[in-house]
Amino acid sequence: MANYTKLTDFEFKEIFKIYALTGQIQYTPLSAGISNTNYKVSLAGQSNVYLLKIFNDKDSTALLAEYEILNYLKSKNFPYIELPYKTSRGQTYFSYKNHLGTLMKFLAGQVPPEGPEISYQIGGALASLHSLPMHENLRHYAQVGFTPQAILAFATDPTCPLDYKHAICQIFDKPMKEFMLIDFQKGIIHGDLCISNVLSMQNKLHAIIDFEQAGLEKVIYDIGITITGICTQNGQIDKKLMSAFLSGYQEIRILPAIEKKYLNQAILFGFLSMALWRIKKYRIKKINAMLADHYKEQLQKARDYHENL
Repeated sequence: MANYTKLTDFEFKEIFKIYALTGQIQYTPLSAGISNTNYKVSLAGQSNVYLLKIFNDKDSTALLAEYEILNYLKSKNFPYIELPYKTSRGQTYFSYKNHLGTLMKFLAGQVPPEGPEISYQIGGALASLHSLPMHENLRHYAQVGFTPQAILAFATDPTCPLDYKHAICQIFDKPMKEFMLIDFQKGIIHGDLCISNVLSMQNKLHAIIDFEQAGLEKVIYDIGITITGICTQNGQIDKKLMSAFLSGYQEIRILPAIEKKYLNQAILFGFLSMALWRIKKYRIKKINAMLADHYKEQLQKARDYHENL
């Protein structure tokens, strides 16, 4: 979450009118995150606290596709999500001037410190997500994220940085190319489950947020992404954290032998997909020019992990 779009007091009131909510508004911009603008908002005389989210690089089609996933998860009693409030016209997002956004309940809790216990709990939650039956009408991860095929193809793109291209040539060895072609089990994946996308209360996992890259895909991709997102310490995968994550995961879903065999490749994919996401956001779309080289951190982690295999 971040604060890129500035709203006036009048604009806040007009947006809240879309939800038939009125009253004196108090708001606080939230600074943590990547590419959305977020405000914590309360109304005088009401106990509810809201999260107002404005999307800086997403259209209505993507918002509706994300809502379909969240709504499906809610119908399957997946316990770690909240649905956005609907407008007075029954829409799941608002459109005001050139802004698209959602209004949600502001979730209590905090981003937890990394550690074995929260890694274990996240593992169980992710396995529960992967164990849900697929709904074929949901969007596919490739529409919003980067598959191994997309990563490999980007190496020939004229916008690809030279260091990323060299890393792809190095890392896409025989095992990685095998990983790319295997027909692993598919399911609903989160696509961006890192420690900043979870909230805890009293040392218990309370919520998983930011399903913007969720979709149908091979679940081992999500396992690799999540390990790189919650099990990294000092630039390297922490084996204790990864062991705790996998223990929690396998309490719910046992990893098939083929997924265990290619777990290292899934981790490499996690680093490379995040690096490519940062290239696209910061270097190509220039959402934040100051972060144009932010991908290099993930790229170096991928190189280091590959060299240590």
